[in-house]
Amino acid sequence: MNILALLLLSLLLASTVAADDQSNIFDVTSSKYGGNPDSDITKALTMAWTDACESGSTSTVLVPTGTYKLLEQISFEGPCNAPIQFQLQGMLQAPEDRSQLDDSWVYFKTIDKLTLSGGGTFDGQGELSWKEDKHFHSTPVDVRFKTVNNSVISDITFMDSAKFHISVHASSNITFQRVTITAPEDSPNTDGIHIAGSSKITVSDSYIATGDDCVSIGDGATEILVSNITCGPGHGISIGSLGKYPDEQPVVGVTVKNCTLTGTTNGARIKTWPDSPAEGVAKDILYQDIIMVNVKNPILINQNYCDKGKMCKQMVPSKVQISDVRFKNIRGSSLSPVAVKLDCSQSMPCQNVELSDIDLAYSGDEKDEITSECSNVKPRITGVTKSLACANLRDIPIEGSPSPSTSPPLEPAPVQQSPPPAPVAKHHHPPPLSPPAEETPPLPPAEETPPLPPVEETPPLPPAVETPPLPPAVGTPPKVTSHDPSPPPPSPYPYRRLGPTSSAAGNNNLWKKRL
Repeated sequence: MNILALLLLSLLLASTVAADDQSNIFDVTSSKYGGNPDSDITKALTMAWTDACESGSTSTVLVPTGTYKLLEQISFEGPCNAPIQFQLQGMLQAPEDRSQLDDSWVYFKTIDKLTLSGGGTFDGQGELSWKEDKHFHSTPVDVRFKTVNNSVISDITFMDSAKFHISVHASSNITFQRVTITAPEDSPNTDGIHIAGSSKITVSDSYIATGDDCVSIGDGATEILVSNITCGPGHGISIGSLGKYPDEQPVVGVTVKNCTLTGTTNGARIKTWPDSPAEGVAKDILYQDIIMVNVKNPILINQNYCDKGKMCKQMVPSKVQISDVRFKNIRGSSLSPVAVKLDCSQSMPCQNVELSDIDLAYSGDEKDEITSECSNVKPRITGVTKSLACANLRDIPIEGSPSPSTSPPLEPAPVQQSPPPAPVAKHHHPPPLSPPAEETPPLPPAEETPPLPPVEETPPLPPAVETPPLPPAVGTPPKVTSHDPSPPPPSPYPYRRLGPTSSAAGNNNLWKKRL
């Protein structure tokens, strides 16, 4: 009986937990909300969100598989009482005619701990907006996140927006992972993800192919990480444009790494407008471990950016200060002969820019050779061939160039000539000892006749040997004549007097040549 009672109690508890779990799932197609596929579910989805947001525990808004229409702008607004999940398993379609929409189609606002996932799709149906000459009636953003914090958006597809697919503003600590964003290559202004006025935003492990920037980073963005992105077609991964509006906030701490860009018009790009209304800042930026495949402008700083159809005062320099920028380990192919272009502001030249381990080949149809151009910047260059190392500047040193035979600045003349001062210093420490002792020839003769020097140095001995009056005193003139032809003692004296004098002079000359 006790065992049976325990089993019944376990089943009761399990059913209670299941009921609680089901009570926190707010299915838009349930009888309470009445949403149906192939119909407008704007009101049903709004009611489901309101109930879920008011729940005291973690809740889930569910949009099951199927195609649903959102013909009006919809706002998912907090704050909510607990973490909230939005499970999009089906497809939500925007109205083709956007005249009834405001500045966005779907709006997530003032939410903490949001999880948006489920493998579903936001379909912007923006084709009509692309065809309009002035994009009249097109909303600037399809899906907007504002004041959303500590949230995750994963396994969701965004497609064919009228303009920007996703905008993140005034938010913090959001991760976008495994998202897919697609639009035709010729669709205008269809940026994938635009981040501005936000911090600690991560975009990773995603595929983005649009008609504009895959990821664009605007003013006020800090601590941004973009990694493992497959980008293309599109305009690349860009910081900017900056310097268009007054009171723009600095861009600080942007890292883009482990990305592959294919067929994009730009690769790693920073762009600012000329004639800025106020000063701006973009610093602490890293592009690293990037693969470029037939990219038109793989590495680009453009401080004379002017969008199509805009009137720009190109002669007035940009007031955005770009500094602490590193381009590292970027490889692949460039459709343009100018693979590296650093066009910085004349009034505020770029500061502390680094090019390191850049290996790009020209893949264009023309017979040009790959090259690079730099203005108003003197980057630090390591492991880059001369053709990619600001080829138009001759005073840029290159460290560790991969092709030293064709790179004159690689010859480390000052580095290789630095060792000779060490021997010179050694000579200066003991000048009379090491060189003269080894090279003076007079020393060997002195060692060969050790007993002669003390005897030969006595002045009385030479006159005694050479004086002719001594033989007559003996009375034997014939003996004097017989000994006159062979006087061996006099020969050492001139040798010793002349040898050291001549050899010392030679040693002095040799010493002077070494110095």
